[in-house]
Amino acid sequence: MRFFQHDVFFKRSWAGCLAAFAGTLVWLASWNAQAAAKTQRPCGVLVMEGQSKTVLVVEKKTQTLFIHTIDGDGVKTRKAACSTGKEPGDKKMADDSRTPEGVYFFDARLTGRKVPKGFGNLAYRLDYPSSVDTGISGKIKPLLFYGSSRALKPMDTSGGIAVEKAVIQELQEDIVLEDTAMIIVEDKGDCLNEINEGLVKDLDRFLAVWVKSLSEGTYHEMLGHYSSDSMPDMGWWNEWRTNRANARQIGVSLACAVSERSYYTDSDLYVALFRLTLVAGETSRDLGMRKLFIRQEKDGYRIVGDETRKTEKGASVPLASASRTLCKAAEVERKDSARQDIPGLLEGWKAAWASGDMDSYASYYSESFKSSGLNKKAWVEKKRKLGNVNRNIEITIEKPQVQFRKNKTLVRFREIFKSSGYSSRGMKTLVLVREGEDWKIQSEDWVKK
Repeated sequence: MRFFQHDVFFKRSWAGCLAAFAGTLVWLASWNAQAAAKTQRPCGVLVMEGQSKTVLVVEKKTQTLFIHTIDGDGVKTRKAACSTGKEPGDKKMADDSRTPEGVYFFDARLTGRKVPKGFGNLAYRLDYPSSVDTGISGKIKPLLFYGSSRALKPMDTSGGIAVEKAVIQELQEDIVLEDTAMIIVEDKGDCLNEINEGLVKDLDRFLAVWVKSLSEGTYHEMLGHYSSDSMPDMGWWNEWRTNRANARQIGVSLACAVSERSYYTDSDLYVALFRLTLVAGETSRDLGMRKLFIRQEKDGYRIVGDETRKTEKGASVPLASASRTLCKAAEVERKDSARQDIPGLLEGWKAAWASGDMDSYASYYSESFKSSGLNKKAWVEKKRKLGNVNRNIEITIEKPQVQFRKNKTLVRFREIFKSSGYSSRGMKTLVLVREGEDWKIQSEDWVKK
């Protein structure tokens, strides 16, 4: 009996172990599936949200070009032989036959006679040197990625990156100018890493504060994002600040927005590439791609290099001039809107006042309204009391004229007021401001005539 009981216990225990083991296998399978599902990117890439889904990595040690294409949460990789500079190591001076190392972006496609002699008939130019490539002596020649017109040999170029003609022909579908990156490293060109979500969030926060400072901050707030050794040229700031103020006075908010952002790593640097857009109401202007080199210093992230890139139309657009153009467009839109909307506003305002509907009447006034020493609340209350005393109100508006000042929109008209207890004639002037999609009365003046 004891043996039986022990046997039963053993069987039950064994069954329990099997169940637990099976559960462990299920958990491991689930964990492995979750681990496998984590987003991976090529080493040197944190985020790629631009038009290009491909990053090219040149591994100098093995003379291999790795073509990484983002495919959902994973990466598809192709590879091809390449040839770099005849001398090993990073570039130190012009004509040293070394290939520079770092993160660069294609900024021009060259064909036919535009390709320098000896570089085949198709080449792509990289944006070397960048603003952080300092200390290199001599006149730097363009860095080219090209299809070699001769048999490919390892480390056989003057500093550019050569591949077979068929390879560069095929890559034309992958390379997007001002967007596709080439990362040039000594080794580890084929490695993949999981995305560092914490680092991406940190860079996103830094970029968001930079954009906010650009859109509405002060000169010193903007400079605070830059390393003391890498202060940018801010000669455009005063005009930009003036244009922002002028836009606000006509009811338009100028703000910058970021899209198509990508983050790359280059040793101790983070390279942020994104499209910067200036927005004014319903109108926007593409300012082109912007590239920031960011380094973490003792007191936080700081920009050590800042480059304005080309727009889709092929030219960079300075922020100050773009804001000036948008302000002019906004002014035209303001005048068109005023001419179209103000007649209806006057009719609604007149009807609300005549009918005694003071809630509707109040809706035509801005919260910033001031007139005869009264704010909006006091003004509406004054009109409410007058309406209670004077019945059968009739208001006639004659010859309304819309006038535009630099910072104001005025409506002047002859007002004929009749009621059971009071009548008057005079010239009324309303100062209007644009609040969102609506025009509001900011002040009101009447002169008896």
